[in-house]
Amino acid sequence: MHRIKIPVRLGYIMDSAEKIIDRQIKDIDKIDLTYLSGFDFEVSSIMSDDEEVLFKIVDKKSSIDNEPYIFLFAEKYSLETNGIDYHPRLDFINDIKAKVGEKYSKKVSARDVNNDIARFTSSSDIFQIAENGLIDFTPTAESIGLHFATITVEDSKGFKDTQVVKIEVV
Repeated sequence: MHRIKIPVRLGYIMDSAEKIIDRQIKDIDKIDLTYLSGFDFEVSSIMSDDEEVLFKIVDKKSSIDNEPYIFLFAEKYSLETNGIDYHPRLDFINDIKAKVGEKYSKKVSARDVNNDIARFTSSSDIFQIAENGLIDFTPTAESIGLHFATITVEDSKGFKDTQVVKIEVV
């Protein structure tokens, strides 16, 4: 029987990976870089839109053929089921250009992980926005010029997101 000793700190790396995952679960939508920098190996991470985080550990104290040991692991999570209420996020709203006497209609949208969007509001002095995000108005000659409005989306817990929109009436 041949025995080969491979100088890899696998137990330590596995324990550390478990600690990293436990820490990640506590604040699932952020990666604590300060915490990750506290280990005696390099840790990098990538958070994807598919509710997963990929971690890479490069341990220079462990090596095979003078190459550092690299350990990859991932965590898959669900923002919807973790019990945290997340703020809604407005999708990007382009500047509005409307013509006097012509009906203008646009529906703004937002995303909320918890699916609890309650209403949209606007600070505009030339149009109203429906609670469902529909902007529907016909500019008058008095509204010719440049205007700015703050569009707000609010969820059922009172969390909000806002964007300032430029409205040009010609």
